[in-house]
Amino acid sequence: MCVVSLPIVLACCRSKSADQSGSYTTREWIERIIVLGFPSEPKSVQAADGSEFGFRYDGAKSTLEIKKPSSNVNQDVDIAVTV
Repeated sequence: MCVVSLPIVLACCRSKSADQSGSYTTREWIERIIVLGFPSEPKSVQAADGSEFGFRYDGAKSTLEIKKPSSNVNQDVDIAVTV
């Protein structure tokens, strides 16, 4: 068994007009993450807490699509892919 860990952290740049406290509230979410060049179909895709993510693998294109990996774009998410 091989586990590939994909820590996903969204970064942004600072702006003079942005909230300097660093907080931002939004209801937006990440719909999907597409990993290009993934070598083989995974057995599972999980969050750090063990919850399963839906996924689709396209062997012809070597792409892994992870569906709805977090409930909000403000949350960091660690994804473990077991191949």
